[in-house]
Parts: sequence; structure tokens; C-alpha cells
Amino acid sequence: NIDHKIHGKSTGFKGLYYIGTYEKHPGSQTDYLLPDSNYNWGSVQGDKPQGTLTSDVFIIYGTKISFLIGGGCNKLLEYIELIVDGFTVARETGQCSERMISSYFNVSDYYSRAAYIRIVDKSSANWGHINIDQIEFDWDILGASYVNSNEKVSNKGKVETPNAGVVYAYSRYINNTMQPCLHNKSECSFLYEAKLTPSNKRSSFQFGSSISINSKSGLVAIGAPGATQLGIYAEIPSVYPFYNSTGYTTAAGITFPVRNLNMDAFNALPSFTSISSGAHGVWYSGNMTSQFSNTMTSINSGAVYLFTKSKYIESENGTILKQQYWQNIESARIQAPDGYAYDNF
Repeated sequence: NIDHKIHGKSTGFKGLYYIGTYEKHPGSQTDYLLPDSNYNWGSVQGDKPQGTLTSDVFIIYGTKISFLIGGGCNKLLEYIELIVDGFTVARETGQCSERMISSYFNVSDYYSRAAYIRIVDKSSANWGHINIDQIEFDWDILGASYVNSNEKVSNKGKVETPNAGVVYAYSRYINNTMQPCLHNKSECSFLYEAKLTPSNKRSSFQFGSSISINSKSGLVAIGAPGATQLGIYAEIPSVYPFYNSTGYTTAAGITFPVRNLNMDAFNALPSFTSISSGAHGVWYSGNMTSQFSNTMTSINSGAVYLFTKSKYIESENGTILKQQYWQNIESARIQAPDGYAYDNF
């Protein structure tokens, strides 16, 4: 949104834009520096709309992700969350005030892991909206700079995971419409729809080396022969797991019972999601005991990632009322139960 006033109250945004799910004042589709002339200052859509906004996957190379947050104050319904290797590890909500305040995620325990940020509005009740702005990392994400043909300085972008792979999804539609191309393909053209990336991307995964598509069901299976074999909590499995008569085990890559000093990492904390997955505890305890240092038995084991696409909603005469859309993060990850290094599953 380009507007900075809601009900006459300032949101305290920075720059030209911020994300707000109550108001309705986007930038122009032809020039983002100008407001869209179809929506006047003060236009709103109210609390009724719901949805999510998901970032690209990135690698954590620092200690903090800061942001401004305002709007609703229900951590279960209106929030921004950090998802690391497929697990929600931190969540924050507003204070039932339009004015945004500074907040941050401490990511020091997740160095070199893959993550993405998701903004969620799941409420249509009073204060069923969220405001977000100024998301910043405390590490370099710009990469090298160069002067382009217009003599403007541009950032090339940091290469963080070489040979990780990515898949770009296109669909074919009848020219100048959003109706699917079912017959004469000469009257149709392809339209870019989504960038698909695994939630736990790493260097040399070679994601996209093989692809199988079922357009009718909206399902795509994507192979990553260089993916690492992982346990249920995205940890490197133990090479020789065992149990003994006292219940001591290294089956998950860490020793159980867990020391009392480390138990907090397994529990849901106020700044975390209300549902504790245990992933943070597994990673923390494993790092403390150096259980995750040996990856030679797991590299290039291979995996298959499944991505889904929603179905069309049609009228009685076949007109498309609601377009399909991709979930840009996988719905499932499949690996061989007996996977080993260089299987390239």
C-alpha cells in the first residue's frame, strides 16, 4: 500500500510502501512510484479479506531479522513468522494498534540453514488485519554492484547456494485471456506463474534435474539428486543409531534424555509459535554435542519435492471465476527410507 493513513492514524511506515491487509491503495501497475488511479486515498477493503504472503527461500548468514509490525494482536490469526528448514521457529503479531513498532527475530541458532518469511492474515473479525514494513537482515544480501547500460548502479545479488536449482512454472492460456488453453494451441501463449524452491535448499541440490507434471490434479514432482538425507527434524541422521536399557538413544542424531539445561529449546516460548515442533531443540542439542558434524553418509542421497496448485473455480457456463495459484513452497518431501550417500534417489 502506498497510503500511510488508516482511520486517520499514522502507521509509522518507512519509505514509499508497506504491507497492510485492511487498506486498499496499491501502486500503479505501470509505474510503482505512483498510486493506482483506480483507488483513491483512504480506500479500504476492511478486515474481511484473508491470505498469506510468502518470501523466497534464503540462507541465514547473520543473527537478526528486524521489521516493523502493527495491526491485529492475535498470534494465531494475524502474524509474521519465520520458517527454518520447514519448521516455524518464531512468530510475532501486532498490538491491536495501527502504529507499527520495531521487532525482530533472533536467528543466531540457525546459521547456514534455509528459511523463509510468511505474513499471515487468517481473520475477518475486528482487528483482523496486519501491517508489516522494513524487513531487514543484519548480513549482506546485495552481493556485487555494477554499472548497467543506463549508467545506474545495480546489485547483482549474492550467490548463496550455487547449483541449488530452481523451477519456474508456466501455464498456457488463450491469448489475451485467463482461460486455459484446451484446444488450438496456436491461439495460446505461456504465462509465467511461480518460482518453485525447496524450503531446505542447499548448494549442489540440483533441484529441477527431473520433473513430472500432472496438470489436471495440479501436482508437480521435482527431483533433487544432490539433496542430503535428513531426519524428521531436518537434522543429519546418526550413522549408528542405538538404544540401551535405560532409554539412552542417538537415533535422532542427539542423545536422550536431554539435559535439563537444554529443555527450554524444545518448548514453545512466547516469541515462538504456539505449536512446538521440537525442531529447534533437536538442532540446538545436536550442535552442542557435535552430532551433526558428519555428513559424508548423507550427502547426495537425493529427494523428491511435491508442489501443488489450487483448482479453478468455474461458473456454470465455464467462465473462470478464480484462477489457480501455486504454493511456492513444497507440500511434501520424499526420500528413500534406506537412503545413503550418492544414491541420487
